[in-house]
Amino acid sequence: MEEVVVRTLEEAPEGATHWSRRELNARVEEFKISTDPLLIDKIRDVVGLYLSPPEHAVVFSADERPHIQAIG
Repeated sequence: MEEVVVRTLEEAPEGATHWSRRELNARVEEFKISTDPLLIDKIRDVVGLYLSPPEHAVVFSADERPHIQAIG
């Protein structure tokens, strides 16, 4: 998984400007999805901040362990 992330940040596919989902999927054999029953609500909250932020909003994001997938 780490290799996929590093390569997608450092390279673009031949003849393209960015990676498509299909191209990325071809590189990943396994990906773990959170079993958190509130995951969809949490995703909507975060995406909502980016798509329609409150006026004068500042959004901070922190990940103490960027090499480990956060679950929960």
